[in-house]
Amino acid sequence: MIARCFAWRRVSPISLSYTHPVHPRPRGACSSRVEPIVFGPVYSRRLGWSLGVNLVPFKTCTWNCVYCYLGYAQPVVERRRWIEERVVVEKVLEKVRSVHTDYVTLVGIGEPTLASNIGRVVELLKSEVGVRVAVLSNGSLFNRGVAFEVSEADYIKATITSVDEDKWRVLHNPAAPLNAEEFVEGLWLASRAAKSFHLEVMLVDGVNDSPEDAARLGSVIRELGVTSVAVNTPFRPGWARWVNPPAPERVLRFASILERVSGHRVEVLTGRGLRPPRIDPSKPGESLAEIVSTHILSWSEAVEALREAGVENPEDTLRELVETGVVKARRVGSETYLYRED
Repeated sequence: MIARCFAWRRVSPISLSYTHPVHPRPRGACSSRVEPIVFGPVYSRRLGWSLGVNLVPFKTCTWNCVYCYLGYAQPVVERRRWIEERVVVEKVLEKVRSVHTDYVTLVGIGEPTLASNIGRVVELLKSEVGVRVAVLSNGSLFNRGVAFEVSEADYIKATITSVDEDKWRVLHNPAAPLNAEEFVEGLWLASRAAKSFHLEVMLVDGVNDSPEDAARLGSVIRELGVTSVAVNTPFRPGWARWVNPPAPERVLRFASILERVSGHRVEVLTGRGLRPPRIDPSKPGESLAEIVSTHILSWSEAVEALREAGVENPEDTLRELVETGVVKARRVGSETYLYRED
């Protein structure tokens, strides 16, 4: 596996321009790093216990997203077979003999659909290993026949940020042939071909988080055969230093508009993972308020966190915090989220 180094171009969220002077290469721009073919299992609320599978070399992707925590890399569209599908099956079989697995997830450290044999991998994992298969993709190649190659997967998730060409390019820095219009066409194909198709909307402060962005995106999602929609924000540093998550109130407002316009229930992902945040038992209310000043929490997450801190009546504590204005609550769909404005 050979990685190539390229000079990179800096982008600006203000000008929405993606042609800037050459800038010194950031850390991670050139790497020959090789990851394990199979890793995990890792637990997630949606998939349960999942084995991850890497089909491509480190940071081999069709996009160079400004919020990507893996670092900068030159985007590509050429598909290759880096790992033989039989090797993948053997490695997965070794793992599933010793650990409980709900899903095998093709995701890893790049764009998995760049692997030209991904369809065959899905087929063999289902027929010879007998597991459910998930594909987590950016969706950029779905319009090039890939949507049908992976259609037998049990769960497919794609990422969407904007349907505006300039904003889409600023956020993703795609390989030259790719554009937003064809990307949306690919999502439409995948949503029709897939058994279960999910969208995750990634928001970046000052770029794609306005009410107008939500309404325009919602009108497009309304036309797709989507199983679920979620809104997320960067919670790890991306390679572009200007990238920040939007303020909690802005995220919740975006989600509310998106839900109304798209006609789909929208979940706001808090990025908290499996365990509730740690609350200081000596000052639970103050401790919780500090947490939601930077991270949105769902009502249920806050209740669990307070309960683990030894609070006897967490629901009453939360209601008091909201009624006194220490924290704010906003309902999006069937879930209530807590946040704080400073």
